[in-house]
Formats: sequence, C-alpha cells, structure tokens
Amino acid sequence: MDNTRQNRGFTVLELLIVLAISAVAIGFALPSMDGYVARQQLKQIASQITAHLQSARSMSASTECRSTVDLLNANGTLNVQVMLTRDSQWKGCARWFEANGLPYQNQVSLRSAQIPQVTLDRNLSLSFQGVSGSLDSTTSSTFQLSSRGYTAQITLDGIGNGVLSYVN
Repeated sequence: MDNTRQNRGFTVLELLIVLAISAVAIGFALPSMDGYVARQQLKQIASQITAHLQSARSMSASTECRSTVDLLNANGTLNVQVMLTRDSQWKGCARWFEANGLPYQNQVSLRSAQIPQVTLDRNLSLSFQGVSGSLDSTTSSTFQLSSRGYTAQITLDGIGNGVLSYVN
C-alpha cells in the first residue's frame, strides 16, 4: 500500500480563507457599485427627459404648432407635460387640430409622465417654435437634475438636442 496522500480537493480551512478574501473584496466593491448604479439611473432619467423634448420638437416641426414641455417638481417626482398649442400664423397647425377632431380647442396634451426619485433645480417650461421646431430663445436651455445624491446638468442647443454632464 502506498503511503502518499492523494489530493482530492480543498480543505475546509482553504475554503474559509477564499470566502473571507471574497467577502472583503465585495465589501470594498459595493460602495462604488452603488454609485455606478445611481449614475446609470440618472443617465436613464436624462434620456427620458430628452425623449420628451425630442417628441415636442418633432410635433412642433411636423404640425406647425408651438409645443411646450413643462417640467415640474412635486415631492421628489418630476412631472412632465407635453402640450401642443394652436398657432394662427401657420395653416398646418389649424389643419392638424381639425384633422384630429379638435377644431375649437387651442391646446392639447400630447403626453404626460411622472419620473420618480428625481428633482430639478427649478421648474421649467421649454417652448418649441412651429415649423422649425427650434427651441424658443427666451426659454432656459440649461438645467440640473438630481437623483440619489448625484447631480447632472443638461444643456440644450437651439434645436433641443441635449448634452449631459455630471456635476458631482
């Protein structure tokens, strides 16, 4: 009989050492992972806001009506309202209202949404001009949004395209 011992696996002590090292590594990684998740959620929220802005811009250009996007803070939730307003300057706008069975209305809500766990630095109303779809120069084009301790800034150019940058 051979007295040499055959290795069949790991000892309990070896497994405990590996588990302890893994636990320490996970403990160091969790805070940075939480920050990563929060920044990704903030990026997703910015994308949602940008989608509402692009929708308003597109409707303004295609219908020849003025469109507005209202961004209002309400107890940690951002309320978004996209409205289309009749503009007597362009015939296409009146035709759009008539074609959609709204010949006597001056304004219609296109979409609304509630985005939880986010606030803006102030309430905003952004307006897009009919035909061109460009952002009205009298409205603010830079604003900050905050979520879970992180803040980002969105800067809009003249046609409503957004550039996202992190403040912290």
